[in-house]
Amino acid sequence: MLRQTIDYNAEILAGDEITIHGRMVDYSDKCMHNMYWMVNETRDKVSSTSEVLVGYADLEARRLTSFPPELTDRFDARIAESDELGWLPETSGAILLSPSER
Repeated sequence: MLRQTIDYNAEILAGDEITIHGRMVDYSDKCMHNMYWMVNETRDKVSSTSEVLVGYADLEARRLTSFPPELTDRFDARIAESDELGWLPETSGAILLSPSER
């Protein structure tokens, strides 16, 4: 993980039912931007959000490297599924990728 931001929006109490939802926002040659929501189903509120910037590393070279095509094909499919939801996630602006090389 290269960067993570967390916003705490509403308290969760013992016994509250929660769900976690995730979405890939974008990706570049070497990094992906994901977003997660923790929803308090009991109180019908978003309790927290998390944005994560993840890098794809070559552990032998000990540096970031490009995603292989089989992964980027899956990323494109996942983003297309998310686009069908009809809304864009509101990001914090703290995580910026270089223009996608898709």
